[in-house]
Amino acid sequence: IAALPSCEGCKAVLRMGSSSNNKVDGDEIAVTDNGNYIVDLHFAEAIKNVPKMAADLKALCGVVDHGLFCGMTTAVLCAGADGVTVTAPEKKNKAEKIVKNMAFLSAAVGLLAV
Repeated sequence: IAALPSCEGCKAVLRMGSSSNNKVDGDEIAVTDNGNYIVDLHFAEAIKNVPKMAADLKALCGVVDHGLFCGMTTAVLCAGADGVTVTAPEKKNKAEKIVKNMAFLSAAVGLLAV
């Protein structure tokens, strides 16, 4: 996954412990209710092309799905230390620009357990 050009700069981390949160809370590989593994992608910088990355991940053999919702939203909700902010751009494609500029993005990718 990290070798995909559209995922440049990501650190792919196999989720450990519970599959229901993004925190390491166990020594076992996290497994979903469908028996799949989860790989969390951590980014230190903004994703350059979110729709391309979503398409590349979905086309990758063994990937069940991802958590990027390109073209499916009308608002972006960001939770942080200062509370929750809601951004509802006038044009739908502006939401993707906002997401691209968020340097702390983490995408969860479901992998088929073999």
